[in-house]
Amino acid sequence: MGVPYDIELQLRPRTGGTRWVRCIGRAYTRDHRVVRVAGTIQDIDDRKHSELEVARLAERMTLAAKFAGIGIWEYNHDTGELIWDDAMLALHGLHRDAFPCDFSIWSLVMLPADRAAEENMRLAFADGRADFDVEYRILTPSDEIRYIRNCGRIVRDASGRILRSYGVNYDITRERVNMIALLESDESLRAANASLQATIEETQRLARAAEDANQAKSSFLATISHEIRTPLNGVIGMTNILADTPLNAEQRDYPQTIKLSGESLLTLINDTLDYSKIEAGRVELERQPFDLVSCVREALDLIEPHSRQKNLALTHLFAADVPRTIEGDASRLRQILVNLLGNAVKFTDRGGIRLDVRVDSASADEVSLTFSVTDTGIGIAADKQPRLFEHFFQVYASITRTHGGTGLGLAISRRLAALMGGSIWVESEPGVGSTFFVGIRVPVVMEDALCHHPACLQRLARRHALVVAPPETARQVVHYAQPPSLVVTAFPDAESAVNHLAAGAPCDLIVSDNQLPDMDGLAFARRLQARGLRIPPLLTLNRVGTLSDTTAPRLHQLMASLVPPPAPTPSVASAAGFVRIAATMPLSVLMAEDNNVNQRVAQLTLRRLGYEIEIVSDGAEALGALQRRNFDVILMDVQMPGMDGLEATRRIRAFTGHETRPWIIALTAGAFEEDRLNAFRAGMNDFLGKPLRIELLQAALIRAWESLRPVPLTATTPAPP
Repeated sequence: MGVPYDIELQLRPRTGGTRWVRCIGRAYTRDHRVVRVAGTIQDIDDRKHSELEVARLAERMTLAAKFAGIGIWEYNHDTGELIWDDAMLALHGLHRDAFPCDFSIWSLVMLPADRAAEENMRLAFADGRADFDVEYRILTPSDEIRYIRNCGRIVRDASGRILRSYGVNYDITRERVNMIALLESDESLRAANASLQATIEETQRLARAAEDANQAKSSFLATISHEIRTPLNGVIGMTNILADTPLNAEQRDYPQTIKLSGESLLTLINDTLDYSKIEAGRVELERQPFDLVSCVREALDLIEPHSRQKNLALTHLFAADVPRTIEGDASRLRQILVNLLGNAVKFTDRGGIRLDVRVDSASADEVSLTFSVTDTGIGIAADKQPRLFEHFFQVYASITRTHGGTGLGLAISRRLAALMGGSIWVESEPGVGSTFFVGIRVPVVMEDALCHHPACLQRLARRHALVVAPPETARQVVHYAQPPSLVVTAFPDAESAVNHLAAGAPCDLIVSDNQLPDMDGLAFARRLQARGLRIPPLLTLNRVGTLSDTTAPRLHQLMASLVPPPAPTPSVASAAGFVRIAATMPLSVLMAEDNNVNQRVAQLTLRRLGYEIEIVSDGAEALGALQRRNFDVILMDVQMPGMDGLEATRRIRAFTGHETRPWIIALTAGAFEEDRLNAFRAGMNDFLGKPLRIELLQAALIRAWESLRPVPLTATTPAPP
């Protein structure tokens, strides 16, 4: 008899790779040596790989269950044996030697209140359901309550008889604790939401009450403003007319005093209204292109009579690189400057006041501007300066009582500067003087005509430009800055450029390195001013960027924007002043005004301009007058008894042929932005506030004339047939 054998081997065939085989047979021996082997070899490669894959899967599953804290159990329905792996035992805090190995273990580990979970498992076994999923709580040996989830499956044989059940247990304590906390939090949140809703409703009620109070205050202020401005219109208007009549020196002083008093009262009204609107958040700044130079000079013109009365020098200086046209609210910027200049005059008895405008930084489209107002007045102590911009705060109450003032001007200026995205601050020394600074950042506006490169070259033709830069940079600038007919001269430093200009050389603009080599733009302007020279516009290359063929058109555009267009032929509108402009701008004028004093003021003011007008007392009479004859312009008061100016305007615009003519100018004591918007919505074309100023009335009539006169037809050459 041979020795049997049954072994599994992994062979390496000549064709490559490996294969599993099973060798079964007998080995025959003689003298303890194998002399013959008989048997069979079976290919088991597929079965062996399947077994290895199953073993690997089981190993991975065991490892995953271990690290996930999942316990695995199995129950034999025939023998009643229950098998728990080590993870199950650890999950329930049990040891292997204390494990009873039967179904009763479930009732031992569960809290009594959760025994229904065990009953559900028994019912699942009895009913033969395929799957079950129950939860229960346990008390660990460390007296910690934990939540366990038990998921199981029942296995049947081919006949449907239950063979065994198996399943997994895992700890869901964290999820259940979080859910309980979430439910409690949700309850707290609902209570908090209810409280918040009550708070919101109360806040909304208070907000409505505050809005009603603000509305009442605004309505009251608007009424008071209208009632005060109406007699002020008569006081200031008649004073201006009286001042133009033949008077001796003593008599001329009387209307001047009345006018200054009336304007002081008007300033008080304006400050109060402005502060009220700012506090209520009802101030919205305009974003319109305007001439910065004109805006500053208008502010200086308003202050000049007061400085002249005190024999104070009033000067101003624009840095050469300040752009002429910017975008923003010209009236509000002018208001800030007038406030600062007015305070400087008020608190200065000797010396003078200077307004400087400089550029702090610039790009091709935006510029940071700083306005500084310097005086030689009494100065401000350091401990007073932090409160200087608070409302109603007055540093020197006795002086303020002497000169007047509300203590609102600087507070309003600070708020307006903030609305412009800027700030306001002060530097001062008692007995020496003060300098107030306002910094804003605004867009630079390019003329529409200069959006086309040929127009830029035409603007620059035969102009003279100085380039101030180191030689290498200057050569590059000259190359790109020299369009046809532009005369360019280069200098290595600012001092050479100043000497060149002092010698009388023509110069329309200066193109410099990002900073002038030996001084900044303001110092350069002051050097020219000190020598009595005109200050040309200055363009710094940082607004252009890297010079190249691509950026050269932008360089030409920026240069052309600094050079004013050729002076237009003088016209009546620009040169007449307060002359009788009616001779060259004939307009038929109707005035609707219910106040007799205001009627007289307007009549005499318009007579100074050469116009004789027809006057009616309300909107209904204005409609009747318009049916009798055509008028070019109607000066329409807004608030009138009977039919007001807004309703009259709407009815006029509804007439056929009166959609655009007559030109209707609102003439009202209303000072709020809503008043202006309501006038335009009704169909009015322009807006003038009371007290009536002759220069503003003249400008409005010029606008009417320019808008109403017919556009001349342009001759065209007929196309060839």
